[in-house]
Amino acid sequence: MKIGILYPRISHYREEFFQALIQKHNVDFFIYESKVKSSKDNFKNSQIPSHQLATYTVYNKMRLINILPFFKKKYDVLILIGEMRSFSVWLLLFLMKLSNTKTILWGHGISINAYIEEKEKLNPFRVVFHKLADHNWLYTEKEVEIWKKYINEKKLTSLNNTIYVEEILKEPILDKIDLKNKHNITTEVNFIFSARFTNPHRRTDLLLELIKKLDGTKYGFIIIGDGELKPNFKSYNNVYDFGAVYDRKLKSELFQISDIYFQPGWIGLSCTEALAYGKMVITFERSEQVKQCVEYAYLNSENSYIAKNIDDLISFIYSLDQQKIEKYSSNAREYARSNLTMKTMVNNALNSLSEIVKIR
Repeated sequence: MKIGILYPRISHYREEFFQALIQKHNVDFFIYESKVKSSKDNFKNSQIPSHQLATYTVYNKMRLINILPFFKKKYDVLILIGEMRSFSVWLLLFLMKLSNTKTILWGHGISINAYIEEKEKLNPFRVVFHKLADHNWLYTEKEVEIWKKYINEKKLTSLNNTIYVEEILKEPILDKIDLKNKHNITTEVNFIFSARFTNPHRRTDLLLELIKKLDGTKYGFIIIGDGELKPNFKSYNNVYDFGAVYDRKLKSELFQISDIYFQPGWIGLSCTEALAYGKMVITFERSEQVKQCVEYAYLNSENSYIAKNIDDLISFIYSLDQQKIEKYSSNAREYARSNLTMKTMVNNALNSLSEIVKIR
């Protein structure tokens, strides 16, 4: 099968998924985000070969992409980024109706910023956008349930968005005391935060508030990530800032030192990594003030704690003992093992591709 994929970039965390597609099909990748933009947003890009497309934004609202390269070859399927503000994606969806090329829209399927409103009633333009595609790849089953009211279920696939957790699950368990000594971490209970500081919806103000309110001699915070919105942690003796970490060995050691994963808002793929490492996730309820990505659906009362506010969160933290932490950790790892493997995501994608080409 000949497949063309339009995506902003080929991030390192997508590499295993794309490699799996390449092994089964003839795939061309088209990207429109520049290396400068990716670097500025702290993305590490894969070395998978791709075609760079020219792109333009109009008033920061509409994206125009050069789509001419898509017509130089005959594709069985085009997999297009589900970016509603991209006029070029709309155009490709219309034009492919005149050919035998099938289209798949791949995206959240819902506005993250307006999730609370859209889960009740989707934006009408979004409904039209997704109905134009022959099939839709959504991130989680939660969004599929929402879309069943608008589109035939046969045109919907939950990919179960994830990273290569199999690699994490196979990593050897190291001695925590030795690791803490190696990295000069002295606090008894340690939270870990691992995300880019490029989005205000991550609510780093709440991260700082928790740091300030907890006993700094007992509770520590391991920070992984960089970005223009990153706070200055130098005044906190219980904050261990490692910046952006792409070295798998170092990242594994830092996660194994930690006891709990904490991200106040905009929980996304980072929670799949945390769960695979056997770290319970603590965050805040989705609300108008705290936005959460679709992977928030992976969190439940067995592997996480979703707090109503900062006082509720602190009260929960104080209620934890080592036995409770270990129970949550075991549940987190088992959830990842049973639900979040890359194999499942790849199989979901390949099965839907097989079905879509049967429809002529």
